[in-house]
Amino acid sequence: KMISRAYYIGTGTGGQPALFRVQLGRDPANPSREELIQGIEDMRFLFAEDTDGNRVPDVYRTANSVSDWNNVYGVRMGVLVRTPDTTPGSDGNTYEVAGFPLTKTDNYRRHTFNTVVQLRN
Repeated sequence: KMISRAYYIGTGTGGQPALFRVQLGRDPANPSREELIQGIEDMRFLFAEDTDGNRVPDVYRTANSVSDWNNVYGVRMGVLVRTPDTTPGSDGNTYEVAGFPLTKTDNYRRHTFNTVVQLRN
C-alpha cells in the first residue's frame, strides 16, 4: 500500500522547534500530524544535477532551480539541531546547512548534520 507523507519544521511541545510528519491523502481536511524529533530547527536540500549528459552531477541546485529532474543524481541534505535551553556566549555563530550559511544570534547551542545521497533511479 502506497502512503504519502510530508515532513516539515514546526513549533512543537513547549514551544520548541521540531520535525513533524503528516500523512497525506487520508482526510485532506484533517491530516494526521505527528511530532517526530524536538530541536530540529532547519532542514535544507540541494539537488545534484548533471548539466552535460555524462551522468556525473555538475551543480547543486534548489528544487525550483532544477532544469531537468531526469538529470538529478543526488541530494545534499542538511539539518540544524539546537538545544532546548539557551547557553550564554553561544551567539553569533554561522552554520552551514546543505551549503546554505545560517547565522544565529540567540544563545542556543547548535550542531549541523550534512550528507549527500546518490539517487539511483
